[in-house]
Amino acid sequence: MVDFRSLKIILLDKAIFIFFVFIFLFIIFFAGNCLSAISSRRTLADAKITLNFDHDRKENINVFAKLARAHNNTGLLKTNTSTWQASGIFIERLVIAIDKKIVSDLKSVVITLDKKSFYYDQNSLFSQWKQSSPREYGYKVSDNNMLVLESPDSLYLERSRIPIKNHFFSSLINWRGDQLIYRFTWLALFSSLIVWVWLLLAYLIYHLYFRRKLDSSNIIKDDAIGVKLSAIVFLTIFVEIIIITVIKKFYNPDVSLILNNAAQIYLDNVMISFIPKPVEQMQYTLGVLFAPFLIIFNYFFYEWLIKQSMVIKYKNFFVKFILLGLLLVPIFIYFGLIMSDFFYIKSSISSNVLGFVVYAFIFFPVLLYLFAKKKFENLLKILLTTEFIAVLFSIFAFTAASFIQIIDVYHFNPVYFPQTQLFFNKVILQQVVSLYGLFPLLLKPIFNLLGVSVINFTVIMGLLIICCFLSLFKFLKIVVSNKILALLGILGILSYTFFGVAFGTGLYAPYLQYWPIRTLGVSIILLLSALYWKKPSRLLYNLGFFCATLFIFFNFDSGIVVFLSWVLFLLYLEFWQRGNKSILDVVKLIFRHCLYAFFYCLAVFAFFIFYFLLNSDFLPSISLFFQYQKMFYTGYFLIPLPPLPHVWGFIILVYLTALSLSFYALKNRFTSKGPFYFILAIIGFGLFSYFEGRSHNATLVWPSFIAFLLLAIFLDDLLIILKKNLDNKLPSSPLLYTALLILSFIMFLPPIDIIKNYNFFVKNIFYSNRTTGSLSNSVKVDVTKNIDFIERNTTEGEQILILSYNYDGIYYGESKTQMVVGVVSPSDTFFRYQYSDLMNFVEVNKNIKIFVSPEYEDYKILEILNDTYQKKVDNFGMILYAK
Repeated sequence: MVDFRSLKIILLDKAIFIFFVFIFLFIIFFAGNCLSAISSRRTLADAKITLNFDHDRKENINVFAKLARAHNNTGLLKTNTSTWQASGIFIERLVIAIDKKIVSDLKSVVITLDKKSFYYDQNSLFSQWKQSSPREYGYKVSDNNMLVLESPDSLYLERSRIPIKNHFFSSLINWRGDQLIYRFTWLALFSSLIVWVWLLLAYLIYHLYFRRKLDSSNIIKDDAIGVKLSAIVFLTIFVEIIIITVIKKFYNPDVSLILNNAAQIYLDNVMISFIPKPVEQMQYTLGVLFAPFLIIFNYFFYEWLIKQSMVIKYKNFFVKFILLGLLLVPIFIYFGLIMSDFFYIKSSISSNVLGFVVYAFIFFPVLLYLFAKKKFENLLKILLTTEFIAVLFSIFAFTAASFIQIIDVYHFNPVYFPQTQLFFNKVILQQVVSLYGLFPLLLKPIFNLLGVSVINFTVIMGLLIICCFLSLFKFLKIVVSNKILALLGILGILSYTFFGVAFGTGLYAPYLQYWPIRTLGVSIILLLSALYWKKPSRLLYNLGFFCATLFIFFNFDSGIVVFLSWVLFLLYLEFWQRGNKSILDVVKLIFRHCLYAFFYCLAVFAFFIFYFLLNSDFLPSISLFFQYQKMFYTGYFLIPLPPLPHVWGFIILVYLTALSLSFYALKNRFTSKGPFYFILAIIGFGLFSYFEGRSHNATLVWPSFIAFLLLAIFLDDLLIILKKNLDNKLPSSPLLYTALLILSFIMFLPPIDIIKNYNFFVKNIFYSNRTTGSLSNSVKVDVTKNIDFIERNTTEGEQILILSYNYDGIYYGESKTQMVVGVVSPSDTFFRYQYSDLMNFVEVNKNIKIFVSPEYEDYKILEILNDTYQKKVDNFGMILYAK
């Protein structure tokens, strides 16, 4: 019988706690709604600017915006000859850049923010708008013939009165979110009240009918590994926060000096997107370097607490602290998804309430039941294997047979262009530059055999992508004991990372810069590490060193991570397999590994020296190999890290947990996977630097595939622990069941999401049927007709110059022509010396044909061509200049 007298006591004793639970829920829902509105950009009005002239003008007129968050500038989208528009960006100022020769023809400027319009005639424009230096906006104005005007302080839609980060929100001219934020107060109150009442009823029922109490001592005893690991991770995070704070406080480099030095090296259009982040880079670098030492220190610190009986003495505090941490993880993920406007799960079945309910209460229980029952194991393997094979076939078909990536010529051209030139035996670095490493040189023998063309290139890229996924799948099959988890892990990578952006846009546009160029080395070294761990051999040992060293040159960004992770993996194995060896014997073996690493670096370096000596009379400067990496690292196209909470924080937590497990497993062999936790954590931290640099939501998707490998391995180890407890009739901690439930929920979702997005695969089948005849951009450029025009006016192998933004690689490859020596592709031109070389060539050229694509708009080059060359124009905009 229910003791209703205790009900009054419960409510009186817990009144304050219940009140704070309500306040906590209100804060969660209110903050969540606010962050969702801001991250979705619903709080930002569209900006439209119209310039009215006495006559139709096509001169160098540009409009762009100063961004409040990224602190750089971006061009507005030109919608017609006199109108520019921007949507969903945090605008601090609007800027007009106009040639001084036509200023007198400018009648008026009309700016529209949402439904509010601002009109400026010529007099008010020059009296109210601030004149600025053209150099500050070098991307659009490269000389002093331009007049640059910044919008006045009086141009804004509304000034925000939000007390939090007011200096940021009040600086926005297109902010319209205050009223929207206020409405969230009532919505948050309503949501909080519902959840609060539900929790209160659940608590009363639990207390009155069950009266069960969890003993903190039992939790610590039943899940000693989980408690200790959680304590180590939380302590490490706490110290890392202190380190990061100290760096921010005391490390204050002169950013203006960095910018001034860069301005001497890089073009104006590069400098406009230059955002140095020396403090943030230092924080991340030192944070990663300190992490292993902090984990080891915190391990021994926790051991000391146990010896001092501090853990048992304050067991309630430790357990509550850990439970609070586990409670904060899903809240953190929730806010992280909100901060990215649910970018990472927009195409998931769980992205809306109905889909989440269907998955949580139907699909997930069914899959969990099939997974738990031994008799359904083969059925589940067949279903998941079929799905995996079908997806792999789709990837190859879309990449190899589809020309949809030509729509994204901005990313395709820098990868494809150097391959077209090496086909004619150009010397890389000396005669051809490559933004993403020396991979075109290493792939050259293949294209010497097949010939270079878009279709051949995409076929090879498709095969390399398949190689990446098969290597990762084989790695998982070796590492995890449950082969279904290997399938779930690889499908998780496919759904969450590889198709993460494509499912959202509905369009398959392969980003070859990452898959396969940056992932090939990682995939192969992970497979070799698993094979070597399973059955060590001299062949695998040397093959690992050869591949790890070679991939430094294939792509330096990921290659250096691959090399270091392989060497550190071997060093870790010496401690893992130490046995009865003395510390001196271990040091000798470590020294041998380091000696091999040095030898292989020399050997591969010697190979490239031989290549250059064989194909040219001198060696290139080593600085040419690093010039683009240095440019990106110094500040080009960088974006500040979004503030926490964000999904990237969860990714870092996964890597930190894996690194902690690897060190903990050295002492307490609770798992056989210590070496894999170690190498995956090292690679994960290394690849994360890609996102740390350019912190855009999309750039977090690609390097995060390491996290899903780890989640599959985590789940496998938890299942092993659970099975061992059940077999030995030992109790399992609630922490173990909670972790199993959360990980299972995440890992069973990708197979459902892939099926849910079937329309994506159907839609892209039609794109895969394209031929070279449809290589066109419907807005400005008809690529196929331009290729025909070049072919009619050249011979195969002829040296020419094609001036085209992002299409020249396709033109050279399909027309079987080669670029003249001494200049760089426009899409690879970032340095002042490169532009000077181009300018000098155009001025002194005598007999080389120059083809200009209609989207090419360098007015200085065009002026020289129009003044000193004869031109032949086709019907589609391509122009041939010759003397």
